[in-house]
Amino acid sequence: MISSDVCGRASAPSRGAEARALDCLGQTNYYFGDKRQAIAYYEQALALVRDAENRAAAASTLSNLGVAYSRTGDKRKALAQFEEAMRTFREIQDRQMIAEVSGN
Repeated sequence: MISSDVCGRASAPSRGAEARALDCLGQTNYYFGDKRQAIAYYEQALALVRDAENRAAAASTLSNLGVAYSRTGDKRKALAQFEEAMRTFREIQDRQMIAEVSGN
């Protein structure tokens, strides 16, 4: 499942807002069938949230990357993204996202 909660409103332009916008562009491309472009946007978003040390957003984006890689047939990359997302969600004790990622 692609996480849509990261597309919330941003109060001011920032690196976080840019990352949310990139994630939303990734989701849009994913839903319109362009999985490769979605991956490119997710990777850009991931770099920004990692720079900001936002672990929850990074894990959510990793999960989105896992779904996109899975749908392109790259199961190895998908698994790596899901495993990293799961580790992070466990570390930050986000039970809801642990359950969601477990379903992927």
